[in-house]
Amino acid sequence: MDKKSLLQIKDVTFNNISETSNSLVAVNFNCSSSLPCQNINLIVC
Repeated sequence: MDKKSLLQIKDVTFNNISETSNSLVAVNFNCSSSLPCQNINLIVC
């Protein structure tokens, strides 16, 4: 069950992303269905 969120993540940009990861998933956002994440950008260099 999804908890009701009081906070929304939006308009975030991560610039110059580099390096390696031990996982196939480099970043995982656990966004709420009541206030979903919006406009999240990952810019790889």
